[in-house]
Amino acid sequence: MWASPTGKFSLCSACVRLVKWPRRRLYFTAAAAAAPALSSPTWSSTNPVYFNRNESGVAAGYSIQLDSDGVVHYLQNVRQDPIHALSFFNQLRTGGFVHDVYTYAAMIRILSFWNLDRELNSLLSELLIQMKVGQVKPNFEVFDLLEALPDCSDYSNVEILLKVWDVLVNVHAKLGMFDGARELLILAKKSGITRPCNLTCEFLMNRLIECGEVDSALAIYMELEDRIGLQLNHHIYGFIVKAFCEKGCLKEALDVLLEMEKCGMTPNAFTCSTYIQGLCKYHSSDSGHQALRCFLEAKVPVDEFAYSAVIRGLCRDGNLDAAVDLQEEMLSRGLRTNSVVVGLILQGCCQAGEFSKVVSLFRRYKNADVYLDKFCYNMVMKGFCKLGKVEVAAALLTKMKVNHVHPDVINYTTVFSGYCDEGKLDEAMKLFEEMKRNGITPDVVLYNVLASGLARLGFTQEVKYLLNYMKDSGIEPNNGTYSVIIEGLATGGKLEDAEAFLAALENPSLDIYCGMVNAYCSAKRVINMLLRAGEIRKALELFNEMKANGINPDVVTYTTIMNLYCSVDHLKEAVNLFHDMEAKGVEPDVITYSVLLKGELKEIRCKRSRNREINNSNAVVGPFLYGKLMDVEPDPVMYTVLIDARCKENDMKGAVKFFKEMIDRGLQPDATAYTALLCGYLHVGDAAAAGLVCRLMLENQIEPDGILESVLDRHGKFLLDRNCLQ
Repeated sequence: MWASPTGKFSLCSACVRLVKWPRRRLYFTAAAAAAPALSSPTWSSTNPVYFNRNESGVAAGYSIQLDSDGVVHYLQNVRQDPIHALSFFNQLRTGGFVHDVYTYAAMIRILSFWNLDRELNSLLSELLIQMKVGQVKPNFEVFDLLEALPDCSDYSNVEILLKVWDVLVNVHAKLGMFDGARELLILAKKSGITRPCNLTCEFLMNRLIECGEVDSALAIYMELEDRIGLQLNHHIYGFIVKAFCEKGCLKEALDVLLEMEKCGMTPNAFTCSTYIQGLCKYHSSDSGHQALRCFLEAKVPVDEFAYSAVIRGLCRDGNLDAAVDLQEEMLSRGLRTNSVVVGLILQGCCQAGEFSKVVSLFRRYKNADVYLDKFCYNMVMKGFCKLGKVEVAAALLTKMKVNHVHPDVINYTTVFSGYCDEGKLDEAMKLFEEMKRNGITPDVVLYNVLASGLARLGFTQEVKYLLNYMKDSGIEPNNGTYSVIIEGLATGGKLEDAEAFLAALENPSLDIYCGMVNAYCSAKRVINMLLRAGEIRKALELFNEMKANGINPDVVTYTTIMNLYCSVDHLKEAVNLFHDMEAKGVEPDVITYSVLLKGELKEIRCKRSRNREINNSNAVVGPFLYGKLMDVEPDPVMYTVLIDARCKENDMKGAVKFFKEMIDRGLQPDATAYTALLCGYLHVGDAAAAGLVCRLMLENQIEPDGILESVLDRHGKFLLDRNCLQ
């Protein structure tokens, strides 16, 4: 803690007690002096011993009087040999001698005079660490040391004090003792003795920001001119922009840039890239992109970090084309990209399903001599596997080694998964053995991939062997392992084996139950109507078993079962399940509402097909569900369902209301939404309104789908409007 009112400061208020030494003067004995280090010295108060320089490192003709005055006197006499002085100082400390403020000051003066900055840093770091952790307490404070430095010195006091002050601030910053560093800056100005240099302030501010002490960095910025008296430069302004951007205060960061402009300073590349990173992180990649363009037009220096920040933002927002174009521009300007940025682009293309583009971009960057790391290789391997070229992906494992990139377990797992997806288990096992020969230990993820592949192919017995092998290898199967096995067996037609696996588990997790439910639902889609009903029954039984065992289904599982009910025309049961979900505290999402809306629409169609009158009072969901929709953010699919439902009930005003609301929310109607509205107008005989919908559709560059074409063909009276659309 600092004691500012007294002008002195104590870096450690809770220290261990001082080591008490006898008050009599002590002398360095022959046995201790001859040793290379004073690990266990012998002390004597009489008979001083004289040594030759070659024997002990002590100057010839000197007796070492081991008190503060004696050590200071000796250090002053050997000041022309700073290495010897430091060695002597350290040997005394190692032997148990407690240096005081005067011996430290003498040693610091010598190191400062000879510009031995590294040794000075080390000495002060050790001193402050002792004060910080309280292991050994020197019997003085840092301010005492600063006061003692000018005394009894033949050298430039100002230069020594300035150097030591700067080193102390730097050491405080390195050790994370930021309160002490800041107080040193302020006290330097108050004392009128000296002021730290700009580099010291810059280093402190950067360390504060790196350690998350952004407010402290900004506080120093506010004090620089008024209290410390330093002139602001490019570097300090850059750190302030960085601090504001770290806090998300982009307006304040921009104000700093404008202040620089008023002072006639042009932001450097670091400042520009920092501001752009803040825009991309807290605002949008488009804002960062615009700022990059503005800096380029103003001839402000922009480096690869600014480009990389925008590219990362564009990839995050899914704007891959712009990211690729910016990467090309970056390379054309002679700026080097890196594997992290390239990896983000390749990953974005993989997530978008553009696997051919992943391959072409990988080759492009490879030919441009861009270093590609294991992550980049993993993305292109995934691309080749998705394109059905697993052998090419496997060959890349060898090419990686040639290019001095060593494959890891993730790279092997990607290719391994590709083989399993294609049912090539023999090739997968060969790769498995190769991986082990290369000293790479398979992890649980790879074992899960293998377990899933075996289960999907119906190799139940092999799956059991694999589980035992995993345990013998010291890898415990997790919930993911059992989940992929159960779902794989069920979807592969081994429902009984999947049920047996589930029954054998002591405490199945939610993921395992969900895997089984999904498996039943998958089976429902591929078998005939009669068998499907039986699988639905099993899914519902399993769902109830989950709840009985105290496992609360999540929104995905609830929605899956609701969809199951709706598919067999049990809308009422689906709505009851919806109420149960809310009672359990599970929040429905937009997909849940879409499922119920589709279920209601399906029931309305069934009633209409049986020529039964439809009105709002007959709807199972009705106003209740529409009221619930106010609590969620609808998506285009939900709005399309609502529009279609209103049109099917001949409520065109309601349909148009939802259509307009959809646009007002910034959601773009797709061809399905337009087609639903068009069919609604045609059904009520309003050909003019239907034609208007078509024209609006084309104006918004929405390509008519096959359903629209068939509708137009069936309505001859609308052919004239169709010709207008050409």
